[in-house]
Amino acid sequence: MSNKSSKMNKNKDKKSKRAFHRGNLFLLFLRFAFACYFLGIYLTNKEILDIGGFPEWKGMYVAGGILLAVILIRFIPFRFWEKGSKKFRKSEFIPTPEYRSDPHLSAEHLKKLRSVNKGMFFALAFYFGITAIFFVLYFIGLIGAPEIFMLTMLYFAGDRFFIGVFCPLRTWFLKNKCCTDCRIFNWDMLMIVFPLIIIPGVISWTLCVVAIIYTFLWEISAHLHPERFLEETNLSLKCEKCPKTNCPKKRRQLFKNAFSKE
Repeated sequence: MSNKSSKMNKNKDKKSKRAFHRGNLFLLFLRFAFACYFLGIYLTNKEILDIGGFPEWKGMYVAGGILLAVILIRFIPFRFWEKGSKKFRKSEFIPTPEYRSDPHLSAEHLKKLRSVNKGMFFALAFYFGITAIFFVLYFIGLIGAPEIFMLTMLYFAGDRFFIGVFCPLRTWFLKNKCCTDCRIFNWDMLMIVFPLIIIPGVISWTLCVVAIIYTFLWEISAHLHPERFLEETNLSLKCEKCPKTNCPKKRRQLFKNAFSKE
């Protein structure tokens, strides 16, 4: 009876993993399709992609509404969100036995925090450095508001690619094991819409303000409760507590797992 139950649980786990991979592929497809739609408009009639002020083309309000919804929904602690995006919440914190017995950060913990924050600094410097190049091009008149909007679309599509396929920031700078313990996981919303901050407008600045608030909540938690961001103190970040549906070790099999019938 126990063997049968164990087999049923394994089959259920496999189905759950395949469902996750299919869902991830679907979200990746949706974001790229969304970006490609606006790329097509950019190549044919880019003037209507001016997101500044009160845009004349109603499609910009639809695009802004979708981006705003993507940000706002992250404020809601749904169970299906990745563990990495929820670790700043008190409800997601499970202290390790060591930390429970002595709820203080040790010298080793503080050393790791400094290393993590250093990686965060370089990752954000890389991102803002690239974005700053486009800002300079905008201010000297080589590109306009449509190009800045398309940069946002590129970031929007790339965000899901980073989560589901390959993250250069993790590989080059952060050096964390996976998205679960990523220090800048919830910076993604701000990083997506940040290019729009140089374009005064009801849509652009609304998106930026909401994204800044969301990132601010994340950073407040990181500074007041750093124990939530370390697997040495937060049991929920350890591999054995992870459903392993978003493990980078399995990303090479992403497409195989997504459509496997076994």
